[in-house]
Amino acid sequence: AAMYKGVTFNDIGLNTDVYFGYPKECAINMAVRTMSPDVIAVDEICDENEVTAVVRSANCGVGLIVTVHASNLEDITKKQQTLSLLSTDVFDKVVILKKEGKEYSKSIYDIEEIKDEIYRGRACLGEHFYVWNEGRRTI
Repeated sequence: AAMYKGVTFNDIGLNTDVYFGYPKECAINMAVRTMSPDVIAVDEICDENEVTAVVRSANCGVGLIVTVHASNLEDITKKQQTLSLLSTDVFDKVVILKKEGKEYSKSIYDIEEIKDEIYRGRACLGEHFYVWNEGRRTI
């Protein structure tokens, strides 16, 4: 939504609610309890409380799009929230965006493929690491 001082700068659709100024885990939990969302998108999962809220919402049937930012494989494997997200078996796909000059390349993997690569230490990851689950609908 690209929020600044409570105003969105990107048109993300009429049927989209944006939580601003809340801790992510509180916003996720509130959305699940009060809005019955089909999908929740969360940028930059940072700690275990946020991972717990994401897993709880997935277990309620909510589709998720979650980002974790990292510069390389070593950075990914050092982030506890990334390892926690991968170990939950909540997500189906991983999208890796790698910046190449001014452009991004995109790779899409099944979650098991990327877990294999991470645990074997052979993946080449770019700047953004996205995971999502299909929940009630395909994303």
